Amino acid sequence: PICKNDFVALPKKLQNQLFGGQVPFALVESVTSSINLIEPHTMRRAKLTGLKYWQNEFKSLVTAREMVEFIVLDVQPLDYSADAEAHGTLAEVEVARASDFGVND
Repeated sequence: PICKNDFVALPKKLQNQLFGGQVPFALVESVTSSINLIEPHTMRRAKLTGLKYWQNEFKSLVTAREMVEFIVLDVQPLDYSADAEAHGTLAEVEVARASDFGVND
């Protein structure tokens, strides 16, 4: 099953319907009676109904349990004129893996 914070690869048909076919990957923002997705390059959001999901079923590439925790060290907002559907700000982020934080090389 698809869960919140899973990273998914969308089938081509859904890529076209939800994000114009530009990017095949999305992050699952929430799962209720529909699946709310965020396209990571432009921060555009899309809602996938339960019916559409079952007609075009897909699996997670990476689940939240398999992901690695990182600590944000620095954030630099990028000058990016995003689509009107986009929410949020695109930024360059410097991170360190939490398990390596505080360990000298």
